[in-house]
Amino acid sequence: MNYAANLTAAGIANVSGMEIDNGSVDNPTGGTGDCDIETYEIAFDTAPTGVADGVPDTFTDTLRFDCTDEGTVYNVWLKVIDFSGNEDIDGPVQVTVADAINPVANCIAAGMTFSIPSSGTLNITPADINNGSTDNCGLDVSAFTVSPNSFTCADIGTGTAITLTVFDDAGNTHSCMTTIDIEDNEPPIVACNSISIAISGTTAVVPAFFLGSGADNCQAITTADYEVARSDN
Repeated sequence: MNYAANLTAAGIANVSGMEIDNGSVDNPTGGTGDCDIETYEIAFDTAPTGVADGVPDTFTDTLRFDCTDEGTVYNVWLKVIDFSGNEDIDGPVQVTVADAINPVANCIAAGMTFSIPSSGTLNITPADINNGSTDNCGLDVSAFTVSPNSFTCADIGTGTAITLTVFDDAGNTHSCMTTIDIEDNEPPIVACNSISIAISGTTAVVPAFFLGSGADNCQAITTADYEVARSDN
């Protein structure tokens, strides 16, 4: 028999002798006295993990497990006692401590703003979207994913859907979805040339006279994107 001890939302699993019982009876062929079982007790094997040595440890009403036991297989024994005080011991039984409860994914509120950087590509990480996800035992933060996770200038706008998927240490998973707004807040970069202009009457000054180079994270720069202003300094 292999019994699964499922951890609760509080990260605890209590296993009693009655839970691992598999049909124990008293006086199965007939007899006198109180023919019923009064008490079920449980004990670890003195070698609780690995190969059992066939020797039960101290019997008790309940064995208690927590998140540190998740995934561990324990050898335990059952003792039954009837109303006359007669007893019998059977085992070992394998008890596997399991966490079957999904984590709870919590995303940031909808409408958070992210800006395209100078590279022209915005990379979103799970940490950017996670807003306090929880689990009864522990989260495997390294396994978190976010999708989609890469955006370009073509994605500029509001209400872009994004999904965060979180995992706990037992491999259980849960997802949440939110929306983000993507903006371009990076100013263009321009390098100007210093020039001398001979004035004869009226001379029109245009950006092309001064433009050395220009760059932007989201668009090509041309002279049409520039203005010239006079400075008396």
